[in-house]
Amino acid sequence: MAALRGLGVEARAGFADENRSVLTHLRDDGDLTHLYAYHFLYETGEPTTVTLRLPGLGVVHRIDPWSGAIRSHASRGYGDHTLVTVTLAPGEVALFTLDRSDAPTDVPGKRTEVMADLEAWIESWDAGDDVTLPEDRGLGYETREVLPTTAVTRIEVGPSPPLPWRDIDEVGPEVSGIGEYTTTLSLDHAPRPEERLTSAPLRAGWER
Repeated sequence: MAALRGLGVEARAGFADENRSVLTHLRDDGDLTHLYAYHFLYETGEPTTVTLRLPGLGVVHRIDPWSGAIRSHASRGYGDHTLVTVTLAPGEVALFTLDRSDAPTDVPGKRTEVMADLEAWIESWDAGDDVTLPEDRGLGYETREVLPTTAVTRIEVGPSPPLPWRDIDEVGPEVSGIGEYTTTLSLDHAPRPEERLTSAPLRAGWER
């Protein structure tokens, strides 16, 4: 690659840094450039982060290959190229579209906020009393149908870190059911037009 670059030969979808785990395919459609990136080491590889150089300047969108949903993706201009950084798990595919008809702008990456405390309520679902339904059709005998029921007990939990249920005093290890969690996210400022909050994916969990 270094020898080719020395001769002035550049890849249309090049890597900012060397990467031996990702294959790419590029297709132009007018002002649109479509990029397919594939982490092909799906059996033995590790997740890889790669920065791709796309020709031209514009706005980058990422396309979900399963649902077709389109969302903005972090990018930045570098000379007459657009740089796109993505992390791919082994076997993962990413689809991007660079729209050169839009004014280029640096799109910030994702921001992660850690919610320290949650307000929660939990419904404990347990076996309830059986309900017996007798039926007499006038044939000299009576049938009975036994229907099981579920006893639902609501448990209120005050402010708590996102712990496993077994570690929450009000709940404990014997409870199974469903729960609802709420928390508050404070922003440093009202979102500017270029920072419009379009979605807020949440990852629930805990780390030891």
